[in-house]
Amino acid sequence: MDSKERKQAENDLQKCSDELVPSSGKSKTIEGEMVRAMMRIIYRYYNDGDYFFEGYGCETAGPAHSFLINCEFINIELQNKLKVLFNEAVGLMDDAYEDVLWEASNVITSYIIKNGFDKLTHSDVDMFDYKSEYEDLEEDWC
Repeated sequence: MDSKERKQAENDLQKCSDELVPSSGKSKTIEGEMVRAMMRIIYRYYNDGDYFFEGYGCETAGPAHSFLINCEFINIELQNKLKVLFNEAVGLMDDAYEDVLWEASNVITSYIIKNGFDKLTHSDVDMFDYKSEYEDLEEDWC
């Protein structure tokens, strides 16, 4: 992903966040919670180097990933696209992982923007109610 595409992805994610994600706590819509989950995964990577599939990232970003691929209220076609992208991300590091995260972000924001902010699915689902698909194996030996 080149810098222009990345900037557009960041702008779209911020636009969706501003519209749909409260300053704290869960969103009132599935779409807002999807944005919140994607932002969580990206935030954990940029701030602490967490990957949703390994180490401490299983705990910090894993629930957000699990929500995006398992929540029954997310459009199935959208969810299938996210599953493919996240499966590609497993095992990737640094720039390659980052590119997949922004591609997943694009899938989410394009879906929301295309459908419009007036066609949202109201819900009280919380991404933190989902259990990570991966285990922190480093913690097991302690």
